[in-house]
Amino acid sequence: MAEESSAEFQARIKTIVANACSGFSIFLGHETGLFAVLAKDEQPRTSQEIADAGNMKERYVRELLAALVMSRIVELDSSAGDERYFLPAHRAPLLAEGEASTLDIGLFLPWCGGGVYKRVLECFKKDGPRGVPYDAYEEAMGVVSKRTEKILRNQLVPNTINPYPELKEKLENGTAILDLGCGHGASTVTLGKAFPSSTVKGVDILERSIASARQATELKNVEFVVADAADLPEDWSGRYGFVFMNDTVHDMARPDTLLSEVYRVMTPGGICLICDIFSHSGGKVNLEKSNLESMSMLYTMSTLHCMPVSLHFDGGMGLGTCWGRELSEKMIRAAGFEISKVIEDPERLAMVYYCRKQ
Repeated sequence: MAEESSAEFQARIKTIVANACSGFSIFLGHETGLFAVLAKDEQPRTSQEIADAGNMKERYVRELLAALVMSRIVELDSSAGDERYFLPAHRAPLLAEGEASTLDIGLFLPWCGGGVYKRVLECFKKDGPRGVPYDAYEEAMGVVSKRTEKILRNQLVPNTINPYPELKEKLENGTAILDLGCGHGASTVTLGKAFPSSTVKGVDILERSIASARQATELKNVEFVVADAADLPEDWSGRYGFVFMNDTVHDMARPDTLLSEVYRVMTPGGICLICDIFSHSGGKVNLEKSNLESMSMLYTMSTLHCMPVSLHFDGGMGLGTCWGRELSEKMIRAAGFEISKVIEDPERLAMVYYCRKQ
């Protein structure tokens, strides 16, 4: 580690805190719809014109625009004598539409404030609670779900299923599909529409999520069930030819039990696709091999959500967001699976495990 003076450390802390404030300004710009308004017209406009276009209060808009200008997110044009604002075209797609990576994680954090933040603080105490229940994050997960559901609808089949010809053919010919941790059912419905010869069962532990999912579709080959993915019904044994889990395993109280249950309910030769977070196992290897900015976000996310929801349950392992490839592969194989392929996508913070029941 290079020598660092007290003044240099102070400057680095100042930059970190400034970036954190800029991050909240970005989240506000997205959630208020300000970026969507700016993206519709590249011409510089006054704060009043922007506020009117977005049906917002001008004073709030002007203050947020100033914060975004100071962060060099929005540009200021004062050539006409007044102050006009615009969003350069190359920035608009990420800020107004966004992708399931950096911005998704950031949008989650403000909704972990207030009550959730205080509950996590209590968990640090030796005599405090073990963790925080899933339903405490309902509002936060709703924010993230709106974005990830769009990604799943547009990219699940072409980018995640179709690259595996054997899997694509299996689903086209018809098989029983199990979508574990389905949330509001975007992935379940997407699979049902794309593969009408297959039946798809979406499972989630939250009743409100399943109730919402049921209202979102009338597909005859899709069904939603409230259940614990780590304790599935006995009569499901050997039933499913394909199991899909998206960003689910590391949140579970006992990922080892979950993986064993998945193995049990699959048909011989069945395929399991596990989409999880890209990282390595352990701070040392992530420090040496991973992008530090990405890892900082993921470990913070884990401290606020993924680890507490796992530890909330008796016996919860609390592996966290960054349980990593090395531990993931070890646990997947321990459940009996053969790992045929692993795809790493550090840019999107994603990892996909293509597994088969032996």
